[in-house]
Amino acid sequence: MPISSYLGEGVADDGPFALGQDSNGFPTTLPLSMSDASDRSIQLSTFAAEQPVSCSLGRLGECLVLSIECLEQFLTYKILSLDGGGYRGYLAAMMLCELQVAIDDQCKSKGLPPRSVLQCFDLLIGTSTGSLIAAALAVGMSCQQVARLFLEAGAKIFPRQSLADLFVKGASGPLFDGVELELALKSCLQETRLGGLATALAITAYDPWNNRPLLFRSYEPSHGQIMIFDACRASSAYPGGFPAHLLQEGPDTQEFFAQLQQSRSYFSYDHSCAQRDGIPLIDGGIAANNPSSIAVIERLTNPHLAAGAKEPVLVASFGTGQMPPEIPYGKARHQSALQWNGNLGNPLLEMMFVGSSRLADDTCRALVGEANYFRFQPVLLSDQLDRPFITKNSVVRVNPAEMALFGGATFQASSEVNGLFRRLCHDYFFDNTIAIDPDSPDQQLHRLAGLLL
Repeated sequence: MPISSYLGEGVADDGPFALGQDSNGFPTTLPLSMSDASDRSIQLSTFAAEQPVSCSLGRLGECLVLSIECLEQFLTYKILSLDGGGYRGYLAAMMLCELQVAIDDQCKSKGLPPRSVLQCFDLLIGTSTGSLIAAALAVGMSCQQVARLFLEAGAKIFPRQSLADLFVKGASGPLFDGVELELALKSCLQETRLGGLATALAITAYDPWNNRPLLFRSYEPSHGQIMIFDACRASSAYPGGFPAHLLQEGPDTQEFFAQLQQSRSYFSYDHSCAQRDGIPLIDGGIAANNPSSIAVIERLTNPHLAAGAKEPVLVASFGTGQMPPEIPYGKARHQSALQWNGNLGNPLLEMMFVGSSRLADDTCRALVGEANYFRFQPVLLSDQLDRPFITKNSVVRVNPAEMALFGGATFQASSEVNGLFRRLCHDYFFDNTIAIDPDSPDQQLHRLAGLLL
């Protein structure tokens, strides 16, 4: 919606004015004596702001010119998107801690009260480990507390195992039983239901029985009684890594299943489920490891998120690190099926995740505009590559030992992995001295923080 439509009909092309509020809290215009026309800062409130906003009025001849930048900020719908990636979610949590620091800096410089990352966004969406981060923020945990959760529970959820142990377990069942994952989820989410959240939350999952992606929505009335634990546990059930999660029909899920049955897509119950009919659920990354574009589409089309609103949309999307397989022509042409699929973190699956993630990036940029899409994703490339190939500001150079460590980090938590993540986060934001892009990830982070306030 044009900014002018919020300013009221009293805004004239000449003469002084000031913003006030009508009976509904919408900005309007009021007379302002010329004696008050000195440069100063006034406080105004809009329907979109919880806190008063400082707007700068400057003198231009006999008129006061209102800067509309602050209004545009509060008329912008803000989305936080978090990728999947197993224990690599710790890297995303550390990057969010850096965002909190940037927000703190902006609050101090603007004279605003402190705000958390959660308070800066209208919608949170997450896949797999990103669902855990998004849900933890949604129930009130700070970024620092989320990062600490990974440190304290990571080694229990993803215990360090030998390669032989991994292959033995992988041949007979999931690598992990999911018990420690469930304990960690319950410790931070407890009995909270989707409908009990103040900030909109969306979590991806996949139904392998009906072969369809699912999206759990806190803002959808039929999803309101579903436990956030169930949504996150489902989204985190990486095939072969953790057992699938069962969502059964019952009083809390009756409306949810009724909605599924009424949808145009095929649906049936899995009658093999224990006691009651239900559906198995696995990792949301099967369909959307980077769920940013889904969040934008939700904002544009879901009636419970004011679909059709014309306010601009801003997206902050955080990945969990990416290490391209770098497969040359000869290898791509002659590599065996086992080589494509046989290893943990196999190159085929990695490329599928990266490919769909980049499509999501392109979709978001097309929908919200380049200036309103912020993607934070460290890309690990070998320090043996020629210098010309390592010039983009998202690239972090790593040695062969670090590449091997990162390759197993999805399912392996250790002090060495933690140290690598800390180094990657620091180098990505603060030590990228060879980038040729116009601004660094650190500069992007602070620009994002400025737009969020």
